[in-house]
Amino acid sequence: YRKDVKNKEKVLSFIEDEVKKRVSTFIEKNEIISDIDCTFFEQLKGDAFATTPLGKTQKTIIIDEEITLPQSLPDAGRIIRTNAVSSITDCKIVADKTIIKGNLNVTVFYCTEENDFAKHSVNIPFNQIIDIVGISELCECDATSEICGLNISARNSNDEENRKFILVSKLEISVFAAVCLMELIFT
Repeated sequence: YRKDVKNKEKVLSFIEDEVKKRVSTFIEKNEIISDIDCTFFEQLKGDAFATTPLGKTQKTIIIDEEITLPQSLPDAGRIIRTNAVSSITDCKIVADKTIIKGNLNVTVFYCTEENDFAKHSVNIPFNQIIDIVGISELCECDATSEICGLNISARNSNDEENRKFILVSKLEISVFAAVCLMELIFT
């Protein structure tokens, strides 16, 4: 009996390793394991999405914005640090175009004229239309954004107050479009 248990453990270990290899192959090559000849596994029958990539494109945009401090915050002396995060909030397909909406969340840490520290956060929305030939409303799209450059400088106005910053940011937007069809692959 012990010998059978040891052999069964070896077989299970071997099968587990093979399944891990096949699953990683599935993820990388979009293959689906449709048949396993083994008594230890039960085949799951059902539907699966078959995805056909149609296009991937990238576009660089520049966001140029003037940021004004609210009256509740003190005047800015000098900028200590800046932080920004971009995100895509919506991606729609219309004809051969994708309409991308997103936000650039910016935080400015600064030293006041009285040598105190303060921070100001602002959300800057952006929109972009990107062409991808061959897509339609039946397609799915996924978009990401990456900050390639960020420059924020204090803008000294003619009056005594220093309440404005000039922001220039370079974003790279990547869009991936595909057709997703539900197909019965296991019978």
